[in-house]
Amino acid sequence: MKFSAATALAALFVAATAKAPSDKRTFAVLRFNGKELTTGRVDPIVNPGVPSSHVHSVMGGSGFSMHANGQSLMSSKCSNAKIKGDFSNYWFPKLYFHDKKTGKFESVPIFYVNIYYL
Repeated sequence: MKFSAATALAALFVAATAKAPSDKRTFAVLRFNGKELTTGRVDPIVNPGVPSSHVHSVMGGSGFSMHANGQSLMSSKCSNAKIKGDFSNYWFPKLYFHDKKTGKFESVPIFYVNIYYL
C-alpha cells in the first residue's frame, strides 16, 4: 500500500495533536513570593499546640499558628500567595547550609516557593 506525502503529513498531524485517553490530568502552579511568612518548630497537623520536633519554613496566610485550622486561616489578613484571597499555608523543613570551614549551620533564606499540582 502506497501513501502520498499529504497522507503521511495528515497522519502525523493527527497523531501529534491527539490526546491519549489516559491523559486527563490538570496541571497548576501555586506561587508564593516574598520572604517566608515565618519559621519555627510549628506543625499544626502533626503537633497541634506543641512545638514540632524540627523547624519549618512557612508560606501563605497570616492566620498560621500552632493551633491553625480552616477557620483561622480564612480569617488571615494577608498572604504571600500570588492568588488573591488564597490564605492556605504550606510548610516544609527549614533548609540549612553546613559551612565546613566553621562547622556552623546557616539558615538558607527562602524568597519564593512554587507548588506544583498534577
